[in-house]
Amino acid sequence: MMNMKNKAESKKKRALLLCSLTFMLIALLISACTKQQAETYQKAPNMADEAAAVRALQNIFRAETQYMNIHEGNYGTFDDLVKDSLLDARFAGNAPTLLGYVFTIKVKPDSGEGSSYSVNADLKDATALGGRYLYIDSTSNVVRANAKQKASVSDPPLQ
Repeated sequence: MMNMKNKAESKKKRALLLCSLTFMLIALLISACTKQQAETYQKAPNMADEAAAVRALQNIFRAETQYMNIHEGNYGTFDDLVKDSLLDARFAGNAPTLLGYVFTIKVKPDSGEGSSYSVNADLKDATALGGRYLYIDSTSNVVRANAKQKASVSDPPLQ
């Protein structure tokens, strides 16, 4: 009789141990999933800001193309583009900040080789999750990106 009682208690202990291990495994999986979701949610606003910054760079490319056609092959600064109503007033100044990005433009006047420009959209907060530094220039409307530092013409196209 004692032997049967010991077997029953042993079965209960094993069942309890198995149940405890199962519960701990489930808790661990939930914790891992929650952490991954939290990181994804933290990146989401930055991804939206990046998409809007890319759209702004494309608008700058179009504005510069129009400006160049009107101004005898020369490109303009942000203030020039705003003055000609090719960009809105948010782009006024040397380094307008929009959508979590600081935009800067470098215009090279025509010195026999033709004028050119380049635009960088740098992260305002370099610690932002998921954000990338962006670049576009007068040679093409391809936006280039770099996850670690200021982007340039040598960086790969945005994917």
